[in-house]
Amino acid sequence: MIASERNLSLDLIKVVAMYCIICLHTTMKYTDSNLGFIIYTISGLGMPLFFMVSGYLMWNRDLDYKYVFSKTFRIIKFVAIMSFIFWIVFGIRNSTGYFEIFFGSFLQQHNLAQFWYFLSIIIIYLTLPLCSLLRKRFKHFTLFFICFWGCIALFWHVLNCLGVGEMQILQPFRIWNWFFLFSLGGGIKCCKSTVCNRDTKYVFAISLVLFTIYAIIMHDYLVGASAEYQFGNPLLWICSTSLFGTILMSNISSRQVIIIELSSLFLPSYVFHNQMIRLVKHFTKQIAFSEFTPFLECFCTMLVTTLFCYCLVKIPYMNKVFRI
Repeated sequence: MIASERNLSLDLIKVVAMYCIICLHTTMKYTDSNLGFIIYTISGLGMPLFFMVSGYLMWNRDLDYKYVFSKTFRIIKFVAIMSFIFWIVFGIRNSTGYFEIFFGSFLQQHNLAQFWYFLSIIIIYLTLPLCSLLRKRFKHFTLFFICFWGCIALFWHVLNCLGVGEMQILQPFRIWNWFFLFSLGGGIKCCKSTVCNRDTKYVFAISLVLFTIYAIIMHDYLVGASAEYQFGNPLLWICSTSLFGTILMSNISSRQVIIIELSSLFLPSYVFHNQMIRLVKHFTKQIAFSEFTPFLECFCTMLVTTLFCYCLVKIPYMNKVFRI
């Protein structure tokens, strides 16, 4: 596919999401620091962007179960290969079995705990043919679907604030969040002219400030301040949607080569960034902690992860593995 045929804006959204996830996991242990908590909060936009860009690409397509099963098989095959690699490198040494890593990765366990995302997306994919059928029969099905799951996600967010919400539910099974964000991405594609206008960037700036302030207040006075309990927060929805729209309407053609290269690192970065975080932390722990330590670690981890994954995808076989 030549560059002109690609939607470079979606590539850029993937890049932003990729670096947000890296920063989110880098600053998890620095939430007691003011700068660390602000970076951590803003980086929480990464996972919504993950689901929204998938929804933007998939929601409005007419899909059958043959395609869905093929896609699901490729995801499972990818997880199996990555689990084997991590079993060889880490599992044998730690007396962890291969299947323990493979199945545990879907349930937020062991070295590939971030692979819970794949179980969530498989669950969504399996419903897409039915959603496609209902979308044809009911004119406003997409709007209904977004509102339905949005109301449930908001309900759970209120419970999170009270400390009785999603804490006991593994992330892949918090389907109300993922169905909402995925279909929201599809809704953005249907209403692109409404979401993408000259005021979108101002909406993003204002909502980002309000969301950060809200998170700080929750951190000081309420429970459920962790980023994983914010996906039902309307301020996060507005912030993610406006950021998505701002990037969609950006003129980025002059940077297409860089964006395409970085976008190709989207999946390998998601797989290996935790190992890069530990590597960077091994060196930065020698430096006395300061208010800027979280920023320094984020920058170094993004740089190291990018360089490692860039070299990795240049290996022909690995480049093929990461194409799912």
